[in-house]
Amino acid sequence: MDEKLLAALVAGSASIVVSVVAYWVQNKKLREDFKNDIANAKTGFMAETAARELLTQYEKPFRTFALIRHHVGGFSDDELRRILVRAGALRFMSKSGMELWALHERVKSYQASWDTQRQNYLSVWELPVDPVTPEESKLFPARLSTANGKVERVGRIEP
Repeated sequence: MDEKLLAALVAGSASIVVSVVAYWVQNKKLREDFKNDIANAKTGFMAETAARELLTQYEKPFRTFALIRHHVGGFSDDELRRILVRAGALRFMSKSGMELWALHERVKSYQASWDTQRQNYLSVWELPVDPVTPEESKLFPARLSTANGKVERVGRIEP
């Protein structure tokens, strides 16, 4: 067989094998990326759903950020704030400066215990009272370390 023809056949075969392997690897990578994107979208959607549920429960619409963070864990504070905004929540401050969140539709026309009539809380940024909720230290109890056989407090458990 001619050397030129043999070289062409080897080069063609090698390029076909390399192309098939590259296609297979790229296809596998794209499938994994797609699965990860779906999982991330589900996580975000479920977090929004959970936040919305928390903000629709009970008669009073306002929830502290610490309480929401306690129930919807696994996110940084800023990520959780974005989730709350996507869920339709607005941020308020209590009398002592505690961060509160409430759904937009629940505070459009709300009569609080300190109000004589319903009012629109969309333009209110600071409420005249503090909410009655558990302290953050009770929501996030200190971790116990058993190093050296002793039980000692390490600090706040991060959400």
